[in-house]
Amino acid sequence: MRILGPVEVDVDRVLVTIPGRRQRIVMALLALNAGRVVPLDVIIDAVWGESPPASARNQIAICVTQLRRALQGSDEELIAAVPPGYQLRSDTVTVDLRLAEDLVRAGHRARENDDAKTAAEYLRAALDLWRGETLSGLASETMAAEATKLEEWRLTLTEEYIDLKLALGLGSEVITELTVLVGCHPFRETLRAALMRALYSAGRQAEALEVYREGRAILAEELGVDPGPELRSAHDAILQGEPAAPAPPPPRPGPPVAVAQLPSNIAGFVARERELATMDRIFAECRAAGVPTCIVVTSMGGVGKTGLAIRWAHRVAEHFPDGQLFIDLHGYTEQASPLAPEAALDRFLRALGVPGERVPATLNDREALLRSLLANRRVLFLLDNARTSAQVRPLLPGAPGCAVVVTTRDQLTDLVVRQGARPLRLPTLTEEESATLLDTIVGAERMSDDPAATARIAELCDGLPLALRIAGARLLARPHWTPATLAARLDDEQRRLAEFSHGEVGLRANFSLSYQGLPRPAAELFRLLGLLDAPDFADWVAAALLGTGLAEAQDHLEDLLDAQLVHTVGRDPAGQLRHRMHDLVRLYARERVLEEEPEERRRDTVTRVLRCLLTLAHEANRRERGGDFAIVRGTTQAWSPPDTPVDDLLAVPLNWLESERRTLMAGVAQAAGTGLGELAWELAHAGIVLQETRNYHDEWRAAHRSALDTVRRTGNRLGEAVMLYGLGGLEPYRSESSDPLDRALALFGELGHSYGHALALRNLGLVDHFAGRHEAALLRYEAALPGLRQARDRSTEAHVLGCMAQIAVAREDFETADARLREALDICREIGHQRGQAQALWRLGELHLRRDEPVQAAERFTAALEPVRHLRDILGEAYVLCGLGETQISRKRFDDARQTLAHARRLAMDSGESVVCVRACYSLGRALAASGDRDAARKLFEEALAVGNGTAPLWEKRALAALDDL
Repeated sequence: MRILGPVEVDVDRVLVTIPGRRQRIVMALLALNAGRVVPLDVIIDAVWGESPPASARNQIAICVTQLRRALQGSDEELIAAVPPGYQLRSDTVTVDLRLAEDLVRAGHRARENDDAKTAAEYLRAALDLWRGETLSGLASETMAAEATKLEEWRLTLTEEYIDLKLALGLGSEVITELTVLVGCHPFRETLRAALMRALYSAGRQAEALEVYREGRAILAEELGVDPGPELRSAHDAILQGEPAAPAPPPPRPGPPVAVAQLPSNIAGFVARERELATMDRIFAECRAAGVPTCIVVTSMGGVGKTGLAIRWAHRVAEHFPDGQLFIDLHGYTEQASPLAPEAALDRFLRALGVPGERVPATLNDREALLRSLLANRRVLFLLDNARTSAQVRPLLPGAPGCAVVVTTRDQLTDLVVRQGARPLRLPTLTEEESATLLDTIVGAERMSDDPAATARIAELCDGLPLALRIAGARLLARPHWTPATLAARLDDEQRRLAEFSHGEVGLRANFSLSYQGLPRPAAELFRLLGLLDAPDFADWVAAALLGTGLAEAQDHLEDLLDAQLVHTVGRDPAGQLRHRMHDLVRLYARERVLEEEPEERRRDTVTRVLRCLLTLAHEANRRERGGDFAIVRGTTQAWSPPDTPVDDLLAVPLNWLESERRTLMAGVAQAAGTGLGELAWELAHAGIVLQETRNYHDEWRAAHRSALDTVRRTGNRLGEAVMLYGLGGLEPYRSESSDPLDRALALFGELGHSYGHALALRNLGLVDHFAGRHEAALLRYEAALPGLRQARDRSTEAHVLGCMAQIAVAREDFETADARLREALDICREIGHQRGQAQALWRLGELHLRRDEPVQAAERFTAALEPVRHLRDILGEAYVLCGLGETQISRKRFDDARQTLAHARRLAMDSGESVVCVRACYSLGRALAASGDRDAARKLFEEALAVGNGTAPLWEKRALAALDDL
């Protein structure tokens, strides 16, 4: 397998084509990590980035199956499923990157034995393995980052090779190569100095000086800097007529530096045996795989991350004879700013024996020097109190014998995804472990005098080791106190947080200082933010919390931003600024609101925020559909801040709904959890437009079930009916049973709710329709129309007309189908419902296809593309492209058809909807068969059957027939 250039695979010396962008990315990622397990989450991130579809795991499994099929020329299963992901078996595959690494290691060994000629030959052989830009042709941020690292390594090897050639007196042989490299990297002074030395050694002194003058001019004009020491040294040597010495090779590790910076073990360390064993296992797995260990220990503050890391570091220190390094990165320190990676690298380099004057000036050079020094060493790094991945990434060694433990309050997901770090989330202690820690600190005899008080202290400390240590220290400092005395003091909620302090150590001191300095309205907003369960929030939430106008709330929010108790994370798709509180700050805010605000006000505040969320969601739905359609209203009264710029917020309604998706989910859960059943079901129902357009089936199913449980407990029968209606209609084409919709229909009937009854009939019709029961579906649709028209729900009426037209098409009643679709299209145009227009246009295109009118069909499908793309409705676009591709087959435009249907198939797979996946595979197979590519067509028809697995009987039947015809 070759990744040092375009990704290529050959089996038995025959080049194998890897179809599809996703398959190529998966193949390249596995090849990069040959012999190592690549977690499924890492693969998903490489393929889709931050927005994977709900079906991502299934799609990766399909990719792997297709890759195995493509590699079938080998008798071995090259790709093994090994939890938690997949592994390319290094014992049966050769990867050019691994060959290059072996050659480089051989070259380094030769250089260490003073055999420069052999070293140069090995490095040249390694460089010759590149066939162009590394990993080219892969549209993936993850792969782009990997390619950048490998290209930088390639350039470093080139510099090392050139230095060896110069040292051998063969500078004239590399002049051409150096000239090209300097042209490509004009600011890389090492290359420019090497070119000067090569020219000088070939007797071309004037040209060498011209290279210097050109470099000095470029540096001054583009960067505003003078040439560095290496370039100046080469220039001066040439002027003095002295042979210019080649640049020294990159630093190689000398004798091990006996550095031991680990802090002493934490006294009274208890429990954590499971976590220590997990760290042991990760370390063993990484050693066996030949990769450096990187463990990220994460939790909220006070749980004992540092203590665990230090304990484990001492436990394994003997495995790192070349040193153990420790640094506090001050990510969350009250009296210090986070330590810059440049400063951390400076400390590490000096600790490893690099003189201060030889520590490079730039971050990149310091990072490179550290990795060079550690190439053959075994060193343990403990990076405590990190704040961001960017702060940590430059400090990570590349040598397989090294290990890194990072402690942080953040997740540092980037390290997990891009550097293969292994996360370890640290829980709080159990009550038993908490009592053991108190016994260890204070003394078992003293604590056992009052086991009830000891248990109470452990309970009030809530499993936080820091709180337990503070409590134990206070008892030690006051021998006249009994455990009951401390338990009584901690029982006082007004004094509890104050009790958790001892000397300079406090559980919340850094938060309280900022909080006390806030203006009164800002402090109120800070407290109320502690009531939110949503992960982030927009400005309107602050106004809803305070019950004020938006502009006033924004002023108070600015105070919190200035005090760094809240931080802004960027703008969402609707253009709103979104803000977030750090988890510990949120915890502190929640403590404050529970202590300072009465329960009634807390409940009223939560209710007001959720009412505002519902009001804006209803308005977004109304604007998107052209009316208040397909929404059953409850009794919740509308509310929004008086000066909210609704037109700006909802300029693109779907963007706002997308931006507040997690807020809606959290709102449903919070309403359900606090007994606000009416709000719970209305909020769940309010997401219907987003669900239908963006297909967040799992999220909305969970929201409906949560709300359903609540309304059943409170006897809210309308809410129960609406939630059953929503559950039954989420994915009607997958429904094995109509039970939820049957129950919803009965409840609506009992309540006399004709509109809800009509909506339930519509969804029951969809279930019948997708199951192929056309007569039953038509009866449902016809029965639903009067209720929809009575409620003036034009959008759902148009949808039902479109569905009835589809049945007419299936019966070849083209005249009726045409009339119903034109009526549906007119309705959607009248109300401005873009998605409805797209559906009607698509169905008209399907009708023209059945009439053998491909030109008119293509016009309809093309007209439908604009609205579905505007709505980012990938499922709708997949359907439209399937139709368009089929018209191109009918018109014998097979090249266009293959391109269109390949795009449709990619979108269909991204959507994860089996019906459109089967149709896209079948249609693409038809295009390939018509082009004469029978083998490729057969694979597509087989894929259609595998993906469908009984969920799309019509298209699966056609795929089977097509296979028989091949």
